[in-house]
Amino acid sequence: MKSKHEKLTLTLIFLILVGISFVLTPPCKAESIYELTKAIERNPNDADAYYRRGMAYYEADLKIRAITDFTKAIQLKPDFVNAYLGRARAYTYMGYSSEKGRYDLAIADCAKAIEFDPNNADAYEARGYAYYRKDDHDLAIGDFTKAIELNPNNDHAYDLRSGAYDQAGDYVRAAADYMKAMKLNPDTHLLSNVYRAYGFGVWGKFVDENRTYYTKLIAGLTELIQSTPGDALIYCARGMAYYKRSDNYEYQKKKDKDLAHALADYTKATELDPNYAHAYYFLGKLSTILSPPDYDLSIANYTKAIQLKPDYYFSYKSRAHAYERKGDYTLALVDRTILIQMSRNFNYVSHGEAYDARANVYELMNDYDSTIADYTKAIELDNSDNRSFSIRSLHRRGRIYHQKGDYDRAIAEFTDLIEAAEKYSGAGSDLYMARGEAYLAKGDYNRAIVDFTESIERYVRDVSDYIVSIPDSYSILDGNDNPYERRGYAYLRKGDFDNAIADFTKVLKFYPQASDIYKLRGDAYLQKGDFDRSAADYAKATELKQRNKE
Repeated sequence: MKSKHEKLTLTLIFLILVGISFVLTPPCKAESIYELTKAIERNPNDADAYYRRGMAYYEADLKIRAITDFTKAIQLKPDFVNAYLGRARAYTYMGYSSEKGRYDLAIADCAKAIEFDPNNADAYEARGYAYYRKDDHDLAIGDFTKAIELNPNNDHAYDLRSGAYDQAGDYVRAAADYMKAMKLNPDTHLLSNVYRAYGFGVWGKFVDENRTYYTKLIAGLTELIQSTPGDALIYCARGMAYYKRSDNYEYQKKKDKDLAHALADYTKATELDPNYAHAYYFLGKLSTILSPPDYDLSIANYTKAIQLKPDYYFSYKSRAHAYERKGDYTLALVDRTILIQMSRNFNYVSHGEAYDARANVYELMNDYDSTIADYTKAIELDNSDNRSFSIRSLHRRGRIYHQKGDYDRAIAEFTDLIEAAEKYSGAGSDLYMARGEAYLAKGDYNRAIVDFTESIERYVRDVSDYIVSIPDSYSILDGNDNPYERRGYAYLRKGDFDNAIADFTKVLKFYPQASDIYKLRGDAYLQKGDFDRSAADYAKATELKQRNKE
């Protein structure tokens, strides 16, 4: 007799072999900042090494360091066109949130690149984007047009010019350019659609403004449909615009109306082109959003998309998610395993991220050993300079150690994670909360209290950075996972009843229907010997529980 685990493994192998085969190549590993620094130490006059390290810093979101390296590369090689363009992009990026004058620096660098290489389409595109960010739409359109003349297959330039036309109020040309971008590169632009900040102003806009942009896009695409009624791609694009506009409505009736329009457009796209994989993909997404969600229909549409386009990563990813939501973890595991193989050659997701996602499925199946193994693999494969996925995987692996009852390893994990987070962006309140829970489970109440206190302080500090006025810090804490409640419980277990009562009272101030907190405070009063208050809290807890049942 084979074990359940052996049967599952054989099933996975069979389904993967029968379902799809891939020609795999070794994963591309980006040059690390450490390796490039060593190269510069060996040859301090290597302009190319400075440029490559500048690009590594740029990708790691360390723009000031990137600018420093690009500048050094230019000093060593004054006609280094790519270094000028790298520095220009870094200046433009930094201009979002700091001095607007950086756009002028970017424009100057692009002009220098054009001086050395007058037919460099990338230089015109980069300068056009800097003009766009300065709201100089006419000059932006001129540069994007030049970039397109030099490289007619540059979908990115069409997409950027679409945004400039939109900002200039020329919505028909904006929609036409956007459609051209999608036709040149449907995998990229159908997925991003109106998410793109420069395309239709999604970032930094309020809901009403977003609605306006989507409405403009829909109008432009409708005009295109009237002139070319048989183009499935345009229907699919308009369907996505309706879908995204629905996110910006508060009232369900308006949401449902836009979703119905999206459904009609996606369906029309499949009628016009029965082999249009992306239309089935979007129908699959829509099936999970409609109320009630139809996961079987969603999976059927994703499967059709996969049959038509077997190498489309996102169809497998979305189908895996649908299987997970449906509770069919075995088939979700099959798709997640396929995605691990595909991610070796895929540019938009790291190989480690694919392992991280499969670990989530193993966790849902309560297979903690496999969960830990996949998180460990995700951590090993994360070669990004900010360790974004390994930090997340460390957090999740620590949580699994906790669930397994291995509190010492959980504490060690969260300690390493806190140190790593402090190095890159600062540890958040959730990390101290997680380690505090492990200390609490272990019975180390003093350390648990210290961590819960730190969690509270960091939560209040972080939220106060973007909330203008906080009348009372306790009101912003989640009642379902409240560090005051957890610290109160640690005080209770320690025998410090007065502090336990104080923390439970803080929670009840803002969550007066929390029957479990009345029960805990009642326990504290009882152990303190205050029988009247204890009885009153127990009675209140019973009353609220009964009311909640009704």
